[in-house]
Amino acid sequence: SACEKGGRWHHALDLLGNMQGRRVAWDEITVNAVVSSCEKSGEWRQSIYLFSRLPWMTTEPDRITCSAIMSACEKGGAWMSTLRMMGKMPEMHVAPDRFSCNAVISALESQGMWQSGLGFLNGMPKIGFVPDTISYSASISACEKGGEWPSALGLLGKMRSAVLQPNEFSHSAAISA
Repeated sequence: SACEKGGRWHHALDLLGNMQGRRVAWDEITVNAVVSSCEKSGEWRQSIYLFSRLPWMTTEPDRITCSAIMSACEKGGAWMSTLRMMGKMPEMHVAPDRFSCNAVISALESQGMWQSGLGFLNGMPKIGFVPDTISYSASISACEKGGEWPSALGLLGKMRSAVLQPNEFSHSAAISA
């Protein structure tokens, strides 16, 4: 956590390596702290590397691990890795949450894939999630990037129907569309 707040992802990885060298088992909290440190520092590749080592460790990835890796990939522009992680979650017996769903929408938004983002947004209830303000805002932003102002305005209306309050980001993206 201190490494995460200080942007010292490499120190977090070193500490994890030291634990392994001393035969101290990794737990979910430790792994999630290191992944979050990598995420906050934009080191999505390190998050993926750490994830690839988990099957050899005693720690199983959990929802927080997967969401942090997805967020790191999304922020790093590695949208395919974000989608791959979402696809791997069921086989790891990890249920997605609103954070992982929003990471997918944001990853698609970052690539201007507004149609895929809208499709995912509309499919969220089928996997047990009601879209929130972040989900809608990222989708509106994707529509903005695609020049799809009718869709952006339609999403603002859907937000109000869902009793969600559009935020500055939602309005700004819809206006820019």
